[in-house]
Amino acid sequence: MNSGLGSALLREPEKIANIIHAARNTIPRWRNSNAENYEMSNDNTIVLNNYNQVENKFKSITRLQGPFSVSAKIRIPTACCRSVGEGSSCDPIKLTVELVRRLAVMGADWVTLHARTPQQRSRDSASWNMVQELVDCKIKHSYLGTDIPIILNGDVHELKDAYCAHETTGCHGVMVGRALLKSPYLFAPNYIKDDNSPCHLFENWLLLSTQYTGGTNFATVHQQAYWMMEPFLDKTNRLILHSIGSFPGLVDWLFDHRKTKNS
Repeated sequence: MNSGLGSALLREPEKIANIIHAARNTIPRWRNSNAENYEMSNDNTIVLNNYNQVENKFKSITRLQGPFSVSAKIRIPTACCRSVGEGSSCDPIKLTVELVRRLAVMGADWVTLHARTPQQRSRDSASWNMVQELVDCKIKHSYLGTDIPIILNGDVHELKDAYCAHETTGCHGVMVGRALLKSPYLFAPNYIKDDNSPCHLFENWLLLSTQYTGGTNFATVHQQAYWMMEPFLDKTNRLILHSIGSFPGLVDWLFDHRKTKNS
C-alpha cells in the first residue's frame, strides 16, 4: 500500500483503468494476427463480423496465438472509497460487488477475490461467503456478456480445500500462495512423498532456475527454496540455508544436506 499499489488502488480507480488499458494497448486481446472474421475498432475492442465462425476458429488457437487475459486481484473493501463511488453503502458485500462490476466494465477478464480485508492477515479466516455472494451476483463480462469468472483466494491449504471451495462457493477456480510455496506438489494427489521428496523438488527448482537465469533472480529462487525446505530442517540448518547468498552456495548446501541425510 505504501507504494501506491495493492489495496491503495481502491482510492484511485482511474489508475486501475489505466493499468488495464495500458496492457490492452501493449498486447491485444487476440494475438493471432492472421485471424479472420474480426477487426479491431479504434478503442481496441473486437468487432465480430460473424460470431459463430470466430468462436469456432478460436477454439483451435494455440497458447502462443490465443487470448491475452488481464485480471485483477482484490481484497474485500471495508469502507467507502473512490473505486466504488464515494458516499455509497459501506456494506462490504455491496462494495465488493460494485468494485467487480467496475472492473468488468474496465475490461478485466476475471477477478480473484482474496477473501480478507486489507487489514486482515493470513492467520485470519478467509470469508468464503463473500466469494459465494459475488459469484451469485453473476456480473457480466464487458464484451462477451457471460458471467465474469471469480477466483477464490484464501485458506486453501491442500487439494481437498480447493474442491471444498468450489463446492461451497461456486467459484470458477482457486488461487493458492503460501501453501503452494511450501508444497509444490499440492495439486498432485498421486505424488509419491518420501523423505527425499523435498530434496528432489529443491534440486529440480535449482535446475529450472539455472536454465532460465534471465527471468529468475537469486532472491526469488532462495526464497522458494527456503519455503520448500523449512518444514524439514532443524533450527541450525534453517539458519544456514537462510544465510546463503549465491546460486553456487545453494548447490553446495543441497549436496552437503543430501550427503549428511544419506550417511
